[in-house]
Order: sequence, then structure tokens, then C-alpha cells
Amino acid sequence: MEMAHSKFDVVVIGAGPGGCTFAILAAQAGLRVGLVEKELFPRFRIGESLLPENVPLLKRLGLFETVSNSAQKKPGAVFSNQNTDFSRRISFANAFEAKAPHAFQVDRELFDQQMLDRAIEAGVQVFQPWSAGSVIKEEDRVVGVEIRNGAEKQILSSHVLVDATGRSVYLGKQLGKITRDPVLNQVSTFAYFDRITYLPISEQGDIEIIQTDTAWIWVIPLRPDKISVGAVWTKDQIQNRPADMTEMYESVLAGSAMVQARLAGAKRITPTQTVADFSYDVDPKYGHGWVTVGDAAAFVDPVFSSGVFLTTLSAERAFDLALPFLHSGQSPPIHVWASYERWLKKGLKGFKQYIYGYYTPGFKKVFYSDPPFNFLKRAVASNLAGNVFEPAWWVRCCTAFFWFNIGRENKKIQKMIEEEAT
Repeated sequence: MEMAHSKFDVVVIGAGPGGCTFAILAAQAGLRVGLVEKELFPRFRIGESLLPENVPLLKRLGLFETVSNSAQKKPGAVFSNQNTDFSRRISFANAFEAKAPHAFQVDRELFDQQMLDRAIEAGVQVFQPWSAGSVIKEEDRVVGVEIRNGAEKQILSSHVLVDATGRSVYLGKQLGKITRDPVLNQVSTFAYFDRITYLPISEQGDIEIIQTDTAWIWVIPLRPDKISVGAVWTKDQIQNRPADMTEMYESVLAGSAMVQARLAGAKRITPTQTVADFSYDVDPKYGHGWVTVGDAAAFVDPVFSSGVFLTTLSAERAFDLALPFLHSGQSPPIHVWASYERWLKKGLKGFKQYIYGYYTPGFKKVFYSDPPFNFLKRAVASNLAGNVFEPAWWVRCCTAFFWFNIGRENKKIQKMIEEEAT
């Protein structure tokens, strides 16, 4: 019996935010799009905090009103240090080159369903629940993929195969190499609570990041009665742990006066869940006839909420570069994907600078103190709002000054440590 064969301009594997972004944009452009998803929706995913730079894309996708009517607005972020009792609020409205005065905190089960519904509405043909099997190649070019649903099989061919499978890294495992970040090698345990008490400096919907001696903790209000609370440790910190992850999670929350103040009177309403190996990179990220987007290309520590932002923006960028060729019935040439990878690495570098810096003593000293100039606040707010790909020259200058001060403080601290050792 001959296997069914369907032809598309684009086939996307994975119907999360990245996959749906590429699929919706392609369908809106009049292309034939197949979208393959192995799980039935709604289904749970972590990664609930968006950035303001997501807002223009949501409008382009035709999803802004839908998300705005159902999600919690996120006007800013509060970073707190348990050791100093100091809290700093980042206001997105104060950011240089602000694309929007707020972002959104989203319940991913609902958000992902909304994106999938929009893809279907735009004309995307969805294969769900179907699993992607082996890629189909002609010489060195990927030309399609075999998909399966139980005993049923099909072949989907296309001018480009887009891997948007997130942490499953579908194409990376078949055609590339996954490298774990040796520094950002971490584990998180999280759960949900039924209420939050905001700081006086906070606005409703702010995410809060709380630094303790042993972990950093996120507090994300998805709605008044559903608060995401997670703790992140390095693997070294939990390697010889005396308790299981739930006990460790409850212990670090109980040991933080700041967390206890935010969760005063709150009850945990879900079991805990644990995610390991946060940060990795996939190389190569593209080839003849295929490209990876979002977490299927790379993932970094979630301390600055870059996950869904980088996933959706990378899908948008890949689509925009590929569109002229797809409209002509061609597979985008390698130089197009090379340009895409350079762009993506630039954005990843911008976030990684903050992420690596966050774990240094110099960063904590500079970040958790009042800067002498307002332009430093605005530059940092701009970067943390997602302005890391093409910031204006004055934003780059302000950011460079910020990092100069952090570098100076790190050198001072290192010198003090060396002097004490001698």
C-alpha cells in the first residue's frame, strides 16, 4: 500500500508559539502550510512571561485582542535581593525605544491553544496528534518528513522544513549537535499558588525575581488566583541534596522572608514539577531545506523571561527572510539561513550578557543599587524589554557604560578576595 503524500510550501514541526508564529505568517502570505503536532491541546508548558517586543508580533498575527482579553498585563519586573532587602523595579514604559508599555503573563495552556486556533483560522492544515519521524533527503537537501499517527503514515514534502519542537530538538538530534551550557547548567522546581501580595513599588501583573543565598525564585501572576512560583538552582547546588526536589523547593521558599511576604495566606494549588538542563545550543541551526527556530535552536536561562520572546521573534525573522523565495516556489538558499543565524546569535548574546552577569557579585552590587543617572535605568529597561537585536546607538552606549561599571566592580571584588587569601 502506497503511503499518502501531501505537498506544501512550508512544513512546521511543533505547534507551540514558535511553530504557530511561522505557520500563521506563512498562511497569511498565501502559502500552503502543514503543521505537525504530536500532542493534543490544551497541554501544559512552562514559559509564561512575555516581553513588550512580543506585542507588535501579536498584532501582526491577529492575536493581540484575543491575548489582551484573556491574559494578565505585565507592566514591568521587580528584582529583589534577599541579602540586602533591596528591590528594583524595571518599568517597560520607561524603556528606550519602547515597542509597548507592557507585556503579558500568559497561561500557556490557553495561549498555545489560541495560537493554534489562529493558525487553523488562517488556513494552516494541522496534523494532530501526529509525530514526526525521519526526515526525507535528496542528496544533502531535506525535502520532506515522514509523519505517523499510530499505524497510519504520511509523507509531507515542502520547500522548507521548520523545526519548532522546542526542547525536543527534533532536527538538532538528527542533523546537528546539542551542546549544554557549562555555566548555566541548572534545575528548576515550580508550582502554582492561589494569591499574591504585591510590593508597594510593584504594579499589578509585575513579575518578581527574588535572589536568595542558594537559588533565585520567580513569582509570576497569571491571574489573581493563579501565581507561578519557581526556584532555580545550579546542578552543583543540588548534587548532594539531602532531600527530594519538592522538599528542597518548600525549604527555599520557607527560608525566604521576601517570598513568604508575597505568598502570605496563599495555598499551593498544584503539585511541584521539575525541569533540568535549562541552557543549550544547537549547531548547525539550519541546512539545505531546513531551519530551527526558538528553543529548537537554543535556550538560555529564564531569569529575564526571554524564552517565548526569542521563540516567536526568531520564527518571525526566519519567515521574513524566507518569504521571497517561498513565494517563488524555491527553497531558501543557505546564505539566507546564515543571515538568520547571525541575527539570532546577536539577540542571544544580548540576553546572555545579562544572564551571565546576573550570577556575578559585581552585577548584584550595581544592579541592586540606585544608578546615578536615569538613562541607565532606561537602557537596562530597554534591553530587558527585548530590545537586543537592533538597539539605537545611544542605547548601546548607555548599556556599555552599565557593563563597564559591572566589570569594574567585579575586578574590585576579585582583588579583595585575593588580598584576603594572602
